[in-house]
Amino acid sequence: MNPIHWRLIFSHFVWVTCLVLTPRNCPAQHYSVLKFNLAAAANSRIDIAFETSLSKKISAQIKVQSGNFAHQNKTPTTGEYNVSGYGFIPEIRLHPFRAGQASEGKFFVGMDFRYLRFSEQYVDRNQSTSAHINLGTLVNCGLEVGYKQSYKRLWVEMLVGYGVGSIKNDYDSNSHSIPPGYTDNLFLKNEKKFARWELSIGCILGKSKRGAWGAVSAKK
Repeated sequence: MNPIHWRLIFSHFVWVTCLVLTPRNCPAQHYSVLKFNLAAAANSRIDIAFETSLSKKISAQIKVQSGNFAHQNKTPTTGEYNVSGYGFIPEIRLHPFRAGQASEGKFFVGMDFRYLRFSEQYVDRNQSTSAHINLGTLVNCGLEVGYKQSYKRLWVEMLVGYGVGSIKNDYDSNSHSIPPGYTDNLFLKNEKKFARWELSIGCILGKSKRGAWGAVSAKK
């Protein structure tokens, strides 16, 4: 079986296991968070994440990505390069200093996996009918560190991370036809290494002591 398929199966197994292990009758310190990555939105991309606690010091997150990942337009008369796509990132996080309340676990470390399906396109403006389109799949595995701050229902989070991975091109000839100046420092080189930096804002959700779903304050 293709190594990429094995990684996908593993990532699904990890995430399903997290869901199964999530406590059903959680005390007040259990929390779930819906987050939006502001750094991605500034680059015409949508990043939406859902994080839930599994225990006092461990949480799991799943993130969905969609939109533009790279764009370069050198001059109005030469060419335009663009990459768009969609994918997901499951993560496991450790909060080493958390003692029971979401607000107490400000520092965290984690492991992540990313699957991304992308469309890479280059259009030569000097030959308006000439377009080089490449479809492909990108997978990464990496580590992350972050810091979060919460107040009542508000959640603010900063994260940096780094990973390595592989890219599978569906159309190698089209990918190689794109001028090197458009790709040397853009998507296929940088995303393969998967350097992350994120600034997210979100809303805390959770369970009350009675077990009913509702918004929960992260601080007493």
